[in-house]
Amino acid sequence: REPFSLNSFWNSFKNDVLFISRQIYIAAKQLKAFGPHIQKEYGVPFYVQFYRLLYLTLVVKSNAEQFRKRLLFKNSSWYYVKQYDYGQTHTQIQLARKSFPDEIAIIEDKFRFYKHCKNNEIKTPEVLAVFSNGKQIYPENRPFVLPSEDLFIKERMGGKGNHAKKFSYSQPFYGSANQEKYTKQELLKFVIDESQRYDLIVQRSLVNHDQQKSFTNGALSTCRIVTVKKPDQSDIFPLFTVLRMPCGSKDVDNYAQGGLLSTINIETGMLGRAVTYLPYKGRFEFDKHPDTHQKISGFRLPLWREMLEFAIESHKQFRSLAVGWDVCYSEKGIYLIEGNLRWGSSLYECPEQKPFRETCYPAVYDALISKYSNDE
Repeated sequence: REPFSLNSFWNSFKNDVLFISRQIYIAAKQLKAFGPHIQKEYGVPFYVQFYRLLYLTLVVKSNAEQFRKRLLFKNSSWYYVKQYDYGQTHTQIQLARKSFPDEIAIIEDKFRFYKHCKNNEIKTPEVLAVFSNGKQIYPENRPFVLPSEDLFIKERMGGKGNHAKKFSYSQPFYGSANQEKYTKQELLKFVIDESQRYDLIVQRSLVNHDQQKSFTNGALSTCRIVTVKKPDQSDIFPLFTVLRMPCGSKDVDNYAQGGLLSTINIETGMLGRAVTYLPYKGRFEFDKHPDTHQKISGFRLPLWREMLEFAIESHKQFRSLAVGWDVCYSEKGIYLIEGNLRWGSSLYECPEQKPFRETCYPAVYDALISKYSNDE
């Protein structure tokens, strides 16, 4: 046993006090920003919210943001506070590294993903150009000229809708969601300048089909369909599916950016109640879209079986074992937008408001990780 050290004890004590003080500060900030919305909509007193925030951060050791993401202010969700899977994305990348690590870059690099889809005849939005460090790297043999049409610009590497922007064309300008207008020269300069911070790709913008436009404010609404290969590689099955819907002036439908999330029943294509973790118009849950007033809960998605089969067929062109596919029903048909290895259990737990561990996946994951660990 190491001899007692007053200096070590004091340093440890200081660190504990600093950690607890920081968590109290974060909880207080959360309470100030979102507490009134929660109290008004759910009748949860401030002291109950504060207690739960501290318990979540100090006892469960999770991020205070999860208080809203898992709707832990609701008694039915709070019941599972210790059972929710707050760090599941780590296990997904671990599985990818154990099984087919060479495919990680193909899926996470959106330009390489586009080329892979194109080579395998999977319908995906066309990439018009790629910029890196202030220079055009694709197309390689000719200067890029912005086409006179709606465009979507996003990070080549990255996720959660960060730095993604839609630009709607109305001659002679490209307009952004925050009402800024750019000429062709100005927009090209914007892309070049931004690419000095992170690589950017320029795509043709897709628009949802008329049968699904009522779930969107103008930005693209997509289905996240998570499919998994069985340990013996004999079959691919859907694990869970959700509809992501943009709201307000947002250019993306990502839950991380405040989009709406609704569970899709795999068998019927029927939607459940939608949720968001950034209160919109003072609310966290919606039976109707808050902008378009389209009914969400109980609505059956058009072409649902076709979208599901499209995701499964797309997965056959990849070796990775568990992938979250972003699929959209557009004016031009069904398209694959992206693949995600870090698809996150939160997309299941937040709208379902029950633990991911209750699905079949933990057993499937154990079998997969065991198989590929033994193969090394």
